[in-house]
Amino acid sequence: EIAAILLNGDRTFHLRFMPPGVPSEEKVVNIPAQSALAKLIRRASLIVWDEAPMTHRYQLEALDPTSCEI
Repeated sequence: EIAAILLNGDRTFHLRFMPPGVPSEEKVVNIPAQSALAKLIRRASLIVWDEAPMTHRYQLEALDPTSCEI
C-alpha cells in the first residue's frame, strides 16, 4: 500500500493490529497485554490511521476497548 511506503516503519493498521477478517460488533483486536505490540501502543502518544475513513466502523470501535485493556 502507498501508506506503508510513505510511513516510517512500513506498517498500516491491518499489518500492525491484525483485526478480525470479517468485522462484527462482537470482535475485538486480539493484542496480548505483555506483547511487544502492547508495549509499543503504551509508549505511543499518537496513532496515525490514514485509512480510518475507509475502514468499517466495527474495526474502529474494536481498537478502543483493546487499547484501554492494555
